[in-house]
Amino acid sequence: MLILATQGAYQVRRMGAGPEEFQAFLRAGFIAVALLAMTSFSTQLDLPRRFVFVTVPVVVALGGLWRYGLRRVLHRHRSRGESMLRTLVVGTPGRVAPVAADLSAESYHGYQVVGACTPYLDVDAEVS
Repeated sequence: MLILATQGAYQVRRMGAGPEEFQAFLRAGFIAVALLAMTSFSTQLDLPRRFVFVTVPVVVALGGLWRYGLRRVLHRHRSRGESMLRTLVVGTPGRVAPVAADLSAESYHGYQVVGACTPYLDVDAEVS
């Protein structure tokens, strides 16, 4: 779990969207194998290779499947408007509108645009 935390697998911004969540999980698995191998070699601990090269990858694979299942549950919640991150879009009116539209287009990304902050008021610009 400590290795997962150091690889950013628990960061809120990575949960539920994009491949970074799974990449952090895989990196943690590789680090665990490397640490077990180095610790076993340096302490002359007779650790079975099967444990290092079979058990750890199986645990990583099962953990990845578990995270995928949790991601699907999170997407279901987000499709109902739950578990959303309230988001304020900042920029010029011409730039805010497409960003707000992109963030609001797919609910599974988890962003709920609640407002926009612009440096000036452009009465001709339309922000959704």
